[in-house]
Amino acid sequence: MAAVVGTLCLLSAGASTIGCGDGRPDFCDQLQEVSSLRSLRTAIEQGDLPTARSEARRLREVADDAPPEVRSRFRALAGAVTDVVELLSAEQAPVTRGPGSGVEGTPPGDRAPTTDGGPTAGPAPEAGSEPAEVERRREQLNRRLGELGDDGSAVTAWAAETCGIDLAG
Repeated sequence: MAAVVGTLCLLSAGASTIGCGDGRPDFCDQLQEVSSLRSLRTAIEQGDLPTARSEARRLREVADDAPPEVRSRFRALAGAVTDVVELLSAEQAPVTRGPGSGVEGTPPGDRAPTTDGGPTAGPAPEAGSEPAEVERRREQLNRRLGELGDDGSAVTAWAAETCGIDLAG
């Protein structure tokens, strides 16, 4: 759990406004709203996965609205946060399969989102995952998180320069 919160801190360490001027893109207001990730961190710390999923979804929506110059980097970061939440869900999900329990045992509300945020036809990767599969996904996500430094730095620099928001704390 501490590693998850640490990952979120990479993305949002103590965001604060360092300046505000006329002519800021509208996106800056959205970024300011989600910059601390406080609700997401609290939900994860308390094991409130439905709220964590909702907050991760909100972060993806903000990333989708990002200006073109940082959109792909912001989406990569938001996608990683979503994957962290999904992995936590997988760690807590019982292995259930059978008729009447959704697709291959996955309740319809727990199906994985597509890259555009809509549900897929299949089960979320975490639903009913075996422990070895969860561990494999954890290792894969840890490698991916290690590669997000450049994306985080670029978004942090853009937010400071364009919006006057200090994401680095």
